[in-house]
Amino acid sequence: MVLVDDAEILFDAPNAPILERIIVTGRDADHGLILAGTTGDLSRCYTGFVPAALKSRCGLLVTVDTPDDGDLFGVRLPRNAAPGPLGRGLIFRSGRVDPIQLAIEESSEEAVSQVLGYFGRNAMARLAMAYYYQEFILGLAAPQTVPMLNVVIALDLSGEGAVSDYKKLLQGFIWKERGHARDLADFLLANGLLTSADVDEARQVAAENERNGVCAMARQRLQYRPKGS
Repeated sequence: MVLVDDAEILFDAPNAPILERIIVTGRDADHGLILAGTTGDLSRCYTGFVPAALKSRCGLLVTVDTPDDGDLFGVRLPRNAAPGPLGRGLIFRSGRVDPIQLAIEESSEEAVSQVLGYFGRNAMARLAMAYYYQEFILGLAAPQTVPMLNVVIALDLSGEGAVSDYKKLLQGFIWKERGHARDLADFLLANGLLTSADVDEARQVAAENERNGVCAMARQRLQYRPKGS
């Protein structure tokens, strides 16, 4: 079995024809290919081994972002399809879709303790993450993160990269490396590290900053221009 991660990077690589041959010949043999990538990236690969693999209409969605994600496997997901608990996904088999729970490593008590300690020392990091992930925390259908620049303005953070820096630091606490591909929101919510009370507090701070003119000064400082203006 051949495993290919970030398949969209290799779809037109010199060895792409070899990978496609593995798929074609594997249908009647004892070998095959498993590829991984994001739904958006894979859907933009129109030739080569990626669409050849997708013809099977078999695969696994680890996280559902929008109902359109099912289109990759020829299945239209319900409008209320949204991410579930950590490790919850959907498995597709020839047009049929079923929920599946993936085996994941248990949450590290040390990692949870480190995040709690960090949030205790840096309340603004906690509020920034709560404001950024507020739709996930509140359980909205098809949740989206708040644009990072909007978070920076609402909470008067130091600069445009503040939210990204917080995320990288938290990923380092949890997975011992920065920029980890795992879903940070899932971990924070599954371990009770962010709650609706944090969202309420962050929104209160944002509302007060707006009333006091702090947000206006932040927009000026960052030369922020709303879309359509």
